[in-house]
Amino acid sequence: ALGPLHPTFNIVDIIRNGLRRILPPNAHEICSGRLFISLTHWKDNKNVIINQFKNREELIQVLICSSFVPYWSGIIPPKFR
Repeated sequence: ALGPLHPTFNIVDIIRNGLRRILPPNAHEICSGRLFISLTHWKDNKNVIINQFKNREELIQVLICSSFVPYWSGIIPPKFR
């Protein structure tokens, strides 16, 4: 009844499954050098720009990290590399 506010709601899994469903197998090749994704390390507040992706799963992980919203997406931020 609470939808996205329910404690068991997991937006990260929904995003991951959706990206796996819609991204082509070579998405990382298409996006490398063309898509720039900004990530901020939460411990030191340093920003990095990622634009090279080793494989499709790495691209998906970067997209998940960049869309993390504290508390709504979870308590522990996702990790990249």
